[in-house]
Amino acid sequence: MESTGGTEFRANLKEWLDVADTEVVKVNRPGGKSVVVLNAETYESIMLELAELRGIHKGLLAASEGRVVRGVDVGKSLSETMSKAKASARAKYKKDVG
Repeated sequence: MESTGGTEFRANLKEWLDVADTEVVKVNRPGGKSVVVLNAETYESIMLELAELRGIHKGLLAASEGRVVRGVDVGKSLSETMSKAKASARAKYKKDVG
């Protein structure tokens, strides 16, 4: 991960965006707050993986609470859940990006 300050980032925006095409760029801001710049493909991949992990977490939580389905139904249920999670992540990504 590359790191830079806000003033440097603004002064050389094009160059930093070129860097962000291939790696994550952390922009340090005053007050200890930072932002991260990354390419859209990486962002979408992260959001889809997060949606999948949330689906797994939801399933594990349901299992721990005794809410389970027959083995035959698992494949269909999991597939539907993952499809919904991916669609939701894509919709959120499109909304965030505009």
